[in-house]
Amino acid sequence: MHWTLDHVVAVVDDLEAARAEAERWFGRAPDWTTEERLTEDRTAEDRGVATCEWRTPGGALELLRPAGGAPPEARGPKSLVLGAQDLEAAHEALTAAGLEPGPVTASEGFDARSGARRAWRRFRCPDAHLGGLKLFVIAREAPPAAAARPEL
Repeated sequence: MHWTLDHVVAVVDDLEAARAEAERWFGRAPDWTTEERLTEDRTAEDRGVATCEWRTPGGALELLRPAGGAPPEARGPKSLVLGAQDLEAAHEALTAAGLEPGPVTASEGFDARSGARRAWRRFRCPDAHLGGLKLFVIAREAPPAAAARPEL
């Protein structure tokens, strides 16, 4: 099984402030942004999330703000997203390892600035097996567009 690091997700309370700080680190605007939207993992009461993402040659950083902000205990690096070319084989491997992955689901997203579309299939392993870390495995329909300035 060949695994890659697709991205790391950090939950923030103030997306604009976090975005400004990340723009200083990367020296550029994010490669992808989304406006607040409902997600399949959340109920209507959760209202959804807004994100921005910076791609690098070895993965990406995604900043995520839940609607209404995030309480202090929810902030920080929270999710690890691994990439797999064969999602079904990855699901089988993690099942055999006892991680009890959930079902494979399909999703898509649209960049708020350009309207570009991207689609993927993914599954999630229960947090309890990983000390609270959210582990997702993703197979993208197409690789993400290369960053304008991928170097850090």
